[in-house]
Amino acid sequence: MGIPTTLRRVIAIEVPRDLGARERWYCSAAVAGCPASIVGHVAFALVFWYWGIWQMALYNVGAVMLWAVTPVLLRQRKFALHFFVLAAELGCHAILATLFLGWLAGAQYYLILVPITAVLAPLRIQTTALYSLLAACSFVGLYWWLAGHAAWAQIDARQLAFAQTFCALHVFATAAIIVLYVKGIATRAEADLELANERSENLLRNVLPQAIAERLKEAPTRIAESFDAASVLFADVVGFTEICSSTPAANVVDLLDELFSAFDLLVARFGLEKIKTIGDCYMVAAGVPTARTDHADAIADLALAMLEILAARNEATGASLKLRIGIHSGPVIAGVIGKSRFLYDLWGDTVNIAARMESHGESGKIQVSDATDRLLGNRFSRAQRGIVSVKGKGDMNTYWLVGRLPSSIFEAEPA
Repeated sequence: MGIPTTLRRVIAIEVPRDLGARERWYCSAAVAGCPASIVGHVAFALVFWYWGIWQMALYNVGAVMLWAVTPVLLRQRKFALHFFVLAAELGCHAILATLFLGWLAGAQYYLILVPITAVLAPLRIQTTALYSLLAACSFVGLYWWLAGHAAWAQIDARQLAFAQTFCALHVFATAAIIVLYVKGIATRAEADLELANERSENLLRNVLPQAIAERLKEAPTRIAESFDAASVLFADVVGFTEICSSTPAANVVDLLDELFSAFDLLVARFGLEKIKTIGDCYMVAAGVPTARTDHADAIADLALAMLEILAARNEATGASLKLRIGIHSGPVIAGVIGKSRFLYDLWGDTVNIAARMESHGESGKIQVSDATDRLLGNRFSRAQRGIVSVKGKGDMNTYWLVGRLPSSIFEAEPA
């Protein structure tokens, strides 16, 4: 069993996933830096022993043992205490090495690493500032002490040159590694933040109309608007309750997901706005949140395309699903409600009558109100149904939307 394997086992620790970002960063850096610190102190111990400075050699042996047991503090999540031990050892090492070797050896520059490593530690800004101040005071104190006192150990010019070179390279390399590590953390954090923002924006766009989502991002205020002219469609799967009672739950969800996903594509194609689904009921609006003059034509195109999509699916699967669709046109109120779950919804008589057009309709047909019929262009064929008694509204004249006239062999393009 080699020394590296032994060291890995001594300091082995997994970074817990439930830690906060700062704690994870610090713990990762501490785990990665522990073996390097142990190896560095072993090298220092050998150098000082070879030079006959046995006090510093013994100190570095003790530092090796200290670093070997500090992962216990990480396992116990005592990150502030761990950094205190790290900073104390680093400070003592720099001070003692400077007192033994002198100012020209450059060991005092290890004190610069204290505030640099404090950036990674999960400390309050006041605590970080305190550690930085102590390191600065130690640096200045060493300078003034050594200005009037000789170094404790006598080393020759060659040893001094070695100490200068080693300390300078080690301090610069350690500082560079820490800075690169922090930069890597910041880069990853920025990438994660951008990804999270993109996901949030995509989710917001899926929940709300794009224009509304953009307005909420710019100014998160209450959104409530009135539209004088809009068309509302309700589509309901006929006999869906019976389907649920005789079909496995997974198949029911798959059926609705496949059907409504196809409808979503149609809604986007015609430039309309899906408002919501309620069970097996699908609600769409034209003319909100962006007004358009052809809202009745656009939603009529959608209704016919929905029946065509369903007919094609029935033919491909052998199913016999049918839709009941109702449309009404008129003024609506639109707005965003909710705090934790946003919902863009519509209110008013137009919405209620559109729902009645659907519920008072017939299987496989599209029932439109007299108001919608008057707005439809000459591309559509209609058949008068007659007077229908609508709950809460009394008798209303309604029509069946039959299809497109032969002169219109194409579907309308999105507005």
